[in-house]
Amino acid sequence: MVLWHATDYQNIASIMEKGIIPNRYNEVFFADNPASAMMFLAMRGYTHIVALPVEFKPAEVTESFDHSREFYRCRAYTFNKLVEPTRIMWDKARHVNIEERPVKVS
Repeated sequence: MVLWHATDYQNIASIMEKGIIPNRYNEVFFADNPASAMMFLAMRGYTHIVALPVEFKPAEVTESFDHSREFYRCRAYTFNKLVEPTRIMWDKARHVNIEERPVKVS
């Protein structure tokens, strides 16, 4: 299964070198699609976001229920180890810079 971790663009050099480091609770969060992963960051005010795909075996991750599946339109998961840079499918990464996208106001 491919899951997506979103991060601020400024973190990419560090992730390429060290991997995705778990938070203070020993968790790395993932969503089951890139748009939802990016939305988690956009709602926190980030504007230049990269979604990184990582392939997992289902037994490696735990489903997280700390969000509304209906609102975010995704399932979320946690991984409790460092994600090595070699596990990231860099050629399939997606990014968006919200500040460069025109917003249509009606």
